[in-house]
Amino acid sequence: MTNIYYNMFCKNLLLAFSRKLLCLLTLLAFVLAFSEPMRAQITNCSYTLKMKDSFGDGWNGAFLIIRVANSVDTFTLDNITDSGDSLTVSIAVTTGDTIKLNYT
Repeated sequence: MTNIYYNMFCKNLLLAFSRKLLCLLTLLAFVLAFSEPMRAQITNCSYTLKMKDSFGDGWNGAFLIIRVANSVDTFTLDNITDSGDSLTVSIAVTTGDTIKLNYT
């Protein structure tokens, strides 16, 4: 009799535990499915860079290197492909990107 009672008690205990575990897993799945992602949202933006030469004759061979994440662009005022006195460019940036400017 004790053995039958023990087996029924263990089965009922296991069944109760299984139901609670199933309820917890269902609740967790619901929360994860309908909650906002737990990460920063990615934002894209564009910066405008206005370069100017005070004499209007270009930078005499100098140039500006702009690194954004893995992208590299080089700009200069040479009075050949531009007016020599100014140049405006847009720089696309995403949240978390590193921006490096190097003028030589």
